[in-house]
Amino acid sequence: MVEVMVSMVVVVVSMVIVVVSMVIVVVSMVIVVVSMVVVVVSMVVVVSMVIVVVSMVGGQYGDSGGQYGDSGDGLTCVMVEVVVSMVIVVVSMVEVMRQYGGGGVSMVIVVVSMVVVSMVVVVVSMVVVVVSMVVVVVSMVVVVSMVIVVVSMVIVVVSMVIVVSALRCGVSALRCSRSVHQSALWRSPLIPIVVEQTGRGERAYDIYSRLLRERIICVMGPIDDSVASLVIAQLLFLQSESNNKTIHMYINSPGGVVTAGLAIYDTMQYILNPISTWCVGQAASMGSLLLAAGTTGMRHSLPNARIMVHQPSGGARGQATDIAIQAEEIMKLKRQINRIYAKHTGQLLETIAGVMERDRYMSPIEAQDFGIIDRVLVHPPHPGQDEPRLVKKEPGAAPPAPPPSQEPSVTEQAPPGANLASSHKPEP
Repeated sequence: MVEVMVSMVVVVVSMVIVVVSMVIVVVSMVIVVVSMVVVVVSMVVVVSMVIVVVSMVGGQYGDSGGQYGDSGDGLTCVMVEVVVSMVIVVVSMVEVMRQYGGGGVSMVIVVVSMVVVSMVVVVVSMVVVVVSMVVVVVSMVVVVSMVIVVVSMVIVVVSMVIVVSALRCGVSALRCSRSVHQSALWRSPLIPIVVEQTGRGERAYDIYSRLLRERIICVMGPIDDSVASLVIAQLLFLQSESNNKTIHMYINSPGGVVTAGLAIYDTMQYILNPISTWCVGQAASMGSLLLAAGTTGMRHSLPNARIMVHQPSGGARGQATDIAIQAEEIMKLKRQINRIYAKHTGQLLETIAGVMERDRYMSPIEAQDFGIIDRVLVHPPHPGQDEPRLVKKEPGAAPPAPPPSQEPSVTEQAPPGANLASSHKPEP
């Protein structure tokens, strides 16, 4: 942009110089015209003076030069005529002085002076004409040069505009292709680009768009409204392509906004496609709810992932009535989430309520026993095999026991600020 601004300034300056040069040309042309008029007037005066001198002689020698009129042609004839005319003028002036005496001498002096002055005026006018013509020529050269400069600068500016437009289009296209992945869903500043060979040549995809072609959706990072919008859009798109093919959802999320997570959950339940969920890294809070919301028998976790469930959290401020409204709303959300977990895990609602009282971290095996996932995978099936390799339970391993059952009345009567200890002990 700086280069374009500099080019525009240069173009403006060049245009000013061109205008000034045109003014100089116009002034020079006026001077030339005036000088030509002066030259013509001076020549008329000189000729008039000569005619006066000749007429004073009385025409005695008026025809003496005619004898030479046909003596030759071309330049020689002209030179002879000029010499004869000059002789006639000189003789006429001598005759005037002889006839009129002192008065004739004065008259001749006056006429000669007028002729000399007229000739000087003619010479000066001719010099002015020559100088004016030189100025005109120089001005025209300057104008032509400046026109060339202006055309060149216009070409440069147009080229710069084209380059800047091309760069903006490229950046816009790159932003459009990556806009989905520059939100909170994918925090990595570098998105790999995959280049594929097709029948129409090469085609480039960012890695997430390429995975979407394989019906794979990645839920990475905190879940908020923007992430929910992207995931919902991808789910609806894959359903529009086929409503019976499996959709694979890979989850690595610490949780997030409850309403955003429930929006994704409702869409998962709304579409007809079977959804296979996969936990990589962690699935905590709303992430674990989405993990459990996959189609039964198609919920997976990798062996070193962590799953965590807990009750919703939040805060409120304002008037007492407003705080009570917020507290009632979050209690409704808590009961609603408990029912969702109970539906997808097969656990009793009382068991879910007890586990959800505090953060409950689980290994993949514990989450499998709890009913959040169905299988723990080591790697997908090898070529020629039908089943993937699964993580087997250690002999004698018992499923995690839920924390002691707590009656709702006891919980509600607990003093404010009481911190009930979690029964979960983290694994070494």
